[in-house]
Amino acid sequence: METDGTGTVKSVPVVPAINPASCSGCGRCVSACPEKIITLETEKFHKNAVILHPVRCNNCGRCVDACPIAAVVRKTAGLRINIVFSLDFAEITVL
Repeated sequence: METDGTGTVKSVPVVPAINPASCSGCGRCVSACPEKIITLETEKFHKNAVILHPVRCNNCGRCVDACPIAAVVRKTAGLRINIVFSLDFAEITVL
């Protein structure tokens, strides 16, 4: 979470992302994930890793570190939440 000093708190979620074109299907990210949210799927005789439940990710980075070819990277999610607090009201905006 970040704050800009005015009472606005900004949360920018970071989740792992897998590039299927680069993934070799070795399964090291699957073994490294403590939440067990990554699996291997086969499509047209090519295995690649798939993140089944990105919301359950605890952002430990083990999958990123385990990938020998950098097919797993950390990526900012497309959701940004701004929460504004004041003495009179609280406002939540999802961008």
